Amino acid sequence: EACTYGCLGSSCSPPPPATLNLNVHPTLIRRGDRVSVEWSTQQTQSCTVTGTNGDSWSGTAGTQTSNPITARTVYTLACTGLDGGHPSRSATVNIIFTFDEQ
Repeated sequence: EACTYGCLGSSCSPPPPATLNLNVHPTLIRRGDRVSVEWSTQQTQSCTVTGTNGDSWSGTAGTQTSNPITARTVYTLACTGLDGGHPSRSATVNIIFTFDEQ
């Protein structure tokens, strides 16, 4: 039986660790604006992106537009790696506070 990831002596090499990329543009917005959420991964079986504003998407890669954001929001990319690990990355969107609101 051939080893998927090559051999290490007389045993199979473990799968490489997962790599995760998560980008949110822009990270500083006015209340009610939307952001673009992009993510890509390697060596993962499945991933989910969740936002503290209720956004949720699945897939090992993608680009999505958020719902309107009205408060500081944290997006978390959580995956199951081919090596069985559960890596995650986070990105934060902050609100520009303006002082002309009454």
